[in-house]
Amino acid sequence: ITDTGWTLYYMEKNKDFVQAAIVFVLVVFTGFTLSYLYFRERRSKINSRRQARENEIRHRRELEAIIENIHIGVLSINDKGHILFLNEAAQKMLRLPQLHPSEKSPVKIQQIVDIGNVEEFERKLVTGGDIVKPFYETTLLSKSNYATPVMFAISQVLLEEGSRFLVTLVNIEKRKKAEEALLR
Repeated sequence: ITDTGWTLYYMEKNKDFVQAAIVFVLVVFTGFTLSYLYFRERRSKINSRRQARENEIRHRRELEAIIENIHIGVLSINDKGHILFLNEAAQKMLRLPQLHPSEKSPVKIQQIVDIGNVEEFERKLVTGGDIVKPFYETTLLSKSNYATPVMFAISQVLLEEGSRFLVTLVNIEKRKKAEEALLR
């Protein structure tokens, strides 16, 4: 204003700046939102994997407890007949020491259970064929003259590291004595 000696400054809306600012805010907000969703999903996956591992460990411990405390002898053997695992009932029945998970027993199933009535047992173990009859009655082979009558079943179990055979042994001594008494 020339006669007052004042200089007047005023601001005008800069449409380019406003549009750029809005785009910038939207991009940053979208980036933060996507990052938040990504990390939330990732945390959820990590938590679900951890929970699945914990469930698997708990389930495995429950199964191990069941197998250890069942009154039936449970053995795991390989295709040569070597004993890889035996539970406490089988250990007592067969009078064998407990095995560590990394070792296999030098004792074969053929040396402690009379498997003469299982046709072609050796071939079926090696080829992984089904051992058809569900239960066999036989005796435990012992160094003493006393033979313990048992009933056993063998089934093939497919595992990640190969196939194994599960052997279940049931002491049927009381049943055999009752049968003999009934026959008499």
